[in-house]
Amino acid sequence: MKLLREITMTKFDQVSSHILEYIEDYEYYTEEEKIKYEQQSYGKKVEGDTKPEFTIMEKTKDLKMAIYGNVAGKATLYKPIDFSLLGFSSKLPRQHLTQKVVMRGIWTSYNYVIPEKYCPDITVGGVLDLNLFKYPE
Repeated sequence: MKLLREITMTKFDQVSSHILEYIEDYEYYTEEEKIKYEQQSYGKKVEGDTKPEFTIMEKTKDLKMAIYGNVAGKATLYKPIDFSLLGFSSKLPRQHLTQKVVMRGIWTSYNYVIPEKYCPDITVGGVLDLNLFKYPE
């Protein structure tokens, strides 16, 4: 079980590191996203090429991962960060609303937090871990 925990977190760290290293690939609208936006907003054009924020989500049966980037450094106080594909939402802490930050989250159906081989407690509903990082320069 300890090996499974280590593999899960190592892989999540590698994926997060890769995304943060190439974060500029997620900051800009693609042509498909521009067309989709215009169709959904009844012909309203996209202002600029930079997205104000982005969200990347993936899931399997026992593992859900998400990364959110606040590219513009602006966020609405009461607007939640929608991780709907993963089944949860979150909000940026008030002191970070005007900062460029990256939030990453991982949910597992098993308890990867307790390093012991045996734990008498049973995890019900899974374990969610959210981390907030300064936006890469």
